[in-house]
Amino acid sequence: MRTTKSEMTKSPLFISVVIATFNRAEHLEKCLVTLDLQSCDRDSFEVIVVNDGSTDNTDEVLKSFANRCSINFRTAHHENRGVSYSRNVGISLSRGEFILFTDDDCRLPASWISQCIGHIEHLSSDVIGIGGPLDSIVEEGSRFAAEFVKYIDEFNHIPTLGRFRIRPVHVKNLTVKDVVPYLRTSNALFRKRMLIEVKGFDEVFRRPGGEDPDICFRLLALGGRFEFDTSLVVRHVCRATLAAYFKTLANYVGGEYLCRKNRRLYPFKALRLNYEYIPLQKICSSILALIGYPGAVVKASALHGHGLGHAMIFPLLVAISKKYALWIAMKCQLDEWRKAVACYQQKTN
Repeated sequence: MRTTKSEMTKSPLFISVVIATFNRAEHLEKCLVTLDLQSCDRDSFEVIVVNDGSTDNTDEVLKSFANRCSINFRTAHHENRGVSYSRNVGISLSRGEFILFTDDDCRLPASWISQCIGHIEHLSSDVIGIGGPLDSIVEEGSRFAAEFVKYIDEFNHIPTLGRFRIRPVHVKNLTVKDVVPYLRTSNALFRKRMLIEVKGFDEVFRRPGGEDPDICFRLLALGGRFEFDTSLVVRHVCRATLAAYFKTLANYVGGEYLCRKNRRLYPFKALRLNYEYIPLQKICSSILALIGYPGAVVKASALHGHGLGHAMIFPLLVAISKKYALWIAMKCQLDEWRKAVACYQQKTN
C-alpha cells in the first residue's frame, strides 16, 4: 500500500471516505478534486482510494493528486479482485468511526462531508447508516441516450419496503413513513463497527450490482434502521449509451441472483420474497410495461414535455429493457438449475 501525507495527522478522524476504482482515471480525478474542495475541517476526514488493478493511468492520477492535495489522502493497490473486495480493503485501512462511500464517477458538493458530520452529531443510536439521492449527469454519449437517461431517472427512484416486495418511490414523493431498506454506496455513510460485524461486503459481488442491497440487508438484521436525507445529493456521471444501459441492467439482474443465495440472512419477509421468484417478477414487469405503454407515451409527452418521437420511443425502450431483464433472469435461473442438478448427480454417484 502506498501512503501519502495523511500519516502526518494524529487527531482522531470522524469519517473515512472510501472509493474503489477501476480504469476510470479521468472520472476519478474529477471526483478527487471535489473532495479537495470540501468546506469542512481537513482533520475531520480522510480519503482512501483503492485501485482495483487498473490498467489505465489511474496510478499516475493518484500520485499527482497526492502531491498537490490538501486533505488526508491514502491509496491502496492490488490486482483486480472486484468492487466488494476493494471496498473491504478500504474499510480495513480506515481510521474513522464512520465510513462514507462514494464512486469514482461521482461529483461531490462542497458541503457533502459537512452535512454528514451534522447528521453524525445528532445521530440516534438505532441508525445504522445515512444515504441520499443521486442526480444523474451526462458528460459523454449521444444526445438521444442522454435524454433517455433523464427520462428513466433511475437514481431518483428510492427503494422502499412494501408489504411483499421492494417498491421504488420517486425522491419527490418520499415521506417520513417510507422505510428505506438499502442505501446506494455512491452516497452512503455507515458505522464502521457494524460493517465489521457483518464482515463487510460479500466478495462474490465482483461487479457493481447487488452488493449494496446485500450488505444493507445484513446490517438491518443486526437491528436498527437507515436514514435518508433528500438534501444530501451527489451528482453521478452516466455513460449516455444504450449499450452501457443494457450492460448495467444485466449486472443488476445478475446481482439479484447473487442476493438470492443470501436471502435467508435478510430480516424481513418482503426482502426475502423479493429474491424468491425473480423470473416471475420479470414476467409481470414485462407485461405491465406493454400494457402501460399507451399511458406512458401520453405521460412522457404531456407531463414531461418530450416530443412525440421521444415520447413514443422511450417507453418502448423501457418495455424492451424489461424483456431483456427477463431473458437475463431466465439465463441465470437455468444456470442455477444446472448447478443444482450437477451437485445432486455428484452426491448420488
